[in-house]
Amino acid sequence: MRLRAVLFIFMIALTGCSEKREAPEHAQGNETVAQNESDYQNVFIYELKDESVVIAPSAEDPEASYPAYEVLIDDQTKVEGRKDRLEDLREDDHVEVWEKRKGEEQEVAVKIVVDK
Repeated sequence: MRLRAVLFIFMIALTGCSEKREAPEHAQGNETVAQNESDYQNVFIYELKDESVVIAPSAEDPEASYPAYEVLIDDQTKVEGRKDRLEDLREDDHVEVWEKRKGEEQEVAVKIVVDK
């Protein structure tokens, strides 16, 4: 019986030592925003549109096809890194993108960091 109690306490202690951590999120209505880790890493701007930016992963295999993602931009989108304004963004800029979701389908960029 005493052994079971010690094992039980040991298991509880191990459960509390989990290293998996998720980026903290805060909710605003039906929108969620990840604070620490970018949603898109190692991507480049494939196409710029008036109200969105199309990003794609950097191609590692020239014969493979890669998906492109369209992320909405608005007047709240911040640009950081080598550029600091939406107007300065250009196709082929290497970026990281933080987003918030509006509903099921829409992704809105919160922050775009230009690497190269």
